[in-house]
Amino acid sequence: MSDILILRGEVGRTEFGAVACDVLLLGVLIYNQILHGLNMWFLILPLVLIGFYLVVFGILPERYCFTASSLEIWNFFYKVDCISYETVFNLEAKSRDNFVNLLQENKVKLYYSKGKSHRMVICKPKNVHAFVEELKGRCPGLAEDESESKLESFLNQ
Repeated sequence: MSDILILRGEVGRTEFGAVACDVLLLGVLIYNQILHGLNMWFLILPLVLIGFYLVVFGILPERYCFTASSLEIWNFFYKVDCISYETVFNLEAKSRDNFVNLLQENKVKLYYSKGKSHRMVICKPKNVHAFVEELKGRCPGLAEDESESKLESFLNQ
């Protein structure tokens, strides 16, 4: 097991669909603004802002860096999130199946504790199997088989 491993994230199909709808609506409104002289600025400006938000926070994929002591989630515009391996207590993984459900996406819900509170982060790696195996190999809380589920304590808070 190497000290540092970097896995790329994936962009969901719904994000691409939302950007496509936004661009289509912007095209129609700008067409009406320019050719027909209709005053559409009150619709164009919010759609430009929504499109910018979707591109920045939805289309640019994350990268997941497995360091010696923590999982770092890198995004172009976010700050780097560091999750210590010792704080991770559960995970749920779903992998896309292109035959059965076309709208399903690769998703790993990672439950961890920070201070006295429990938190969850959703990761969208391209290779879910490699991501989960790497987490299981590095997180001591995932290797334990306990009769009492730590996920229930997360949901009860």
